[in-house]
Amino acid sequence: MIEKQSNATEIQWTMVNPSINAGDQANRMLKQALPPDVAAHFATMRIANNKYIWQWKYDAIPLSKVSPEMADAAHEALGNIRQRIKGKLKERMSNVNPEQCAHLEECILTCPSDDYIFCYQDSSGQTDVIITGWGFVNPKAIDINPWEKVGVKKTEFQELCIGFQQDGELIPNRQFTLNNNGAVNTFTTDGSGYYHFEKPFTLDTPLTVTDINTSKTFNFQVTKGQGEYLFDVTVKTLVSVKVHNSGIPVANQQITIECAGNCYTLVTDGMGECSMMVTYIENNQVIASWAEEKETQNLSKKGNSFIFEVQQEPSVTPPIPSEPLSANVKVIDQAGNPIPGYPVIIEYPIGTFNNNTDDFGLAYTPPMVEGDTFVVRDGNNPDWFQDYIMQGQENEYVLMINNIPQPAEIARIRIVDRNNLFVTNAPVTFTQQGMAPMEGYINENGDCVVDKTLFIPDAPIQTIVNDVNRQLPPIMFSMSIDENDYLLSEEDNTPWWLILLEVFIALAVAVGLFFLCKAYLAGASGISDLVH
Repeated sequence: MIEKQSNATEIQWTMVNPSINAGDQANRMLKQALPPDVAAHFATMRIANNKYIWQWKYDAIPLSKVSPEMADAAHEALGNIRQRIKGKLKERMSNVNPEQCAHLEECILTCPSDDYIFCYQDSSGQTDVIITGWGFVNPKAIDINPWEKVGVKKTEFQELCIGFQQDGELIPNRQFTLNNNGAVNTFTTDGSGYYHFEKPFTLDTPLTVTDINTSKTFNFQVTKGQGEYLFDVTVKTLVSVKVHNSGIPVANQQITIECAGNCYTLVTDGMGECSMMVTYIENNQVIASWAEEKETQNLSKKGNSFIFEVQQEPSVTPPIPSEPLSANVKVIDQAGNPIPGYPVIIEYPIGTFNNNTDDFGLAYTPPMVEGDTFVVRDGNNPDWFQDYIMQGQENEYVLMINNIPQPAEIARIRIVDRNNLFVTNAPVTFTQQGMAPMEGYINENGDCVVDKTLFIPDAPIQTIVNDVNRQLPPIMFSMSIDENDYLLSEEDNTPWWLILLEVFIALAVAVGLFFLCKAYLAGASGISDLVH
């Protein structure tokens, strides 16, 4: 039997090779006794510093802390696993009586409590389980909670609702798809323009939303405290007008464009042309008028072009003098909240204008005339921008910032002992003043990967290797903002007096050999004189 390693109980496995680590031996025997798809539900077990440690890769929570619906699904999964184990034992142990088979089944499945059975959802959205604490015969509490030992954060949930807006207005009855870890489902917003999900989502879950009408795709992560996400699906299309008289462009002609219930007035330039961006709405029409001429077209995503061609000079309406106009630019996040102090770049016909939003999330455009096109760019991410046309009846233009979650900054730590050998396959604990201890693991390649954002920069960090086969003294180091790779070395703590004693012994041996050599030479010289 494997010897007792903690104050809980013994693991009921017979060791084939006592020189192999007890945890490795138990893991190997478990895989040999069960089908691979069943063995995968039992977390890998290690024994270090007289503690049991189970490790798994799933984002899971204890069975005792899930909703009743998820708990029912987990118990159903446990029942399926139990039936598979019974079938395997019956197949491989046909010559063993049922009592012994039942005892072996009990040894495999028994664990201290539901806190050691963890639930998660697989890629298809089905509830499954991963079992830790297996191998304990007595349902007796263990002093170390494996959930805390492996350093996994407790899973938190966030309610979620999604909406779509066009030109700042919510769109009701809008169809969209949601990709959750490969599982794609279709939903429709309600009459208010929102879709409220019945079940909450795990924090930091990456999701992809696709608007079916426009095929626009949005990637985001579920953030704590943010339950509402609005996505702008406004599609702009260009409407252009040309006025020619016998093939010659006619400038300063007043053009009227009507679309989606809005009416805009433009003036042709020196090339007899004018244009503007309008919101594309499916099955809508656009009307262009010049003097007494009027043309109607179905609004197209690819743009609309009107050409007014005459052979004689028509009576034209004098152009409307343009007065300098200025407007507000409102910067908001994806939840519709204004962002104060945010940099924006405004590109307009005569140059570039840099500005920052005020306490109300507002910036101001430079003076322009009606019909001028301008671009508002995100000052922190210039690749994100929106095109606008200065309109006399518009005094505010909205720019929604595309919030992109920043990935965790990773640091790699490697440790060598006094023999200049890399430490591998060992747990490690990092302690920093004012912070809770953080657990890590050095893999078979000698790498320990941690999130740098969990540590205080340039502050001392005590590193302790929890290797059952050898004890290394604590190693101190600190993390800098600019460095991501760290090599730590075990210090040689031999006392100074012992080093000095070794030096004195070496000197004494050298002096003894010197006098012994002189004595030998003197004796040889005397014998030579006696012979002569």
